[in-house]
Amino acid sequence: MSTAQHARRIRASLAQRAAKHGYTQEATTTRTPLDALLEAEEAAAGPEGDRADVLKQMMHYFYADGKHPGSVLRRVFGLAKAIAPELLGGMTLAELGLMFGETRAAQQWRIKKIFSDYQKGAGAKGFKARFQRSEAASAAAARAQRGNQNRRKK
Repeated sequence: MSTAQHARRIRASLAQRAAKHGYTQEATTTRTPLDALLEAEEAAAGPEGDRADVLKQMMHYFYADGKHPGSVLRRVFGLAKAIAPELLGGMTLAELGLMFGETRAAQQWRIKKIFSDYQKGAGAKGFKARFQRSEAASAAAARAQRGNQNRRKK
């Protein structure tokens, strides 16, 4: 049954009910604004659909460092830590590093490479994850470390 036939049946049923009980029938429809939006998206998506293209691009992004499962998971977990850390159950960068046999600093570097630098290059204004230092704080820490002689060999 087509949508038009379905709408006619609903209107006819409502008209009978209104006549039987003595009230006026208001204009009704089974369509919602969401129906129109979905139809517009489907028409614009083309034969394969935009969603499939986005998922394919996402998979290429995850596999950018190679096909090794460790490389893929490092990118997936790094991106999850930057975008939706609640998905990781509160894992810290040190815990992520331990899970992958790396350090906290390696995790921080990866997130900066795959998330912050990408966002900054794309012109985003807010390109830092919640746990990352601001540009000014990073510069101040770098200046403070220049005079540090703690690891100098004697």
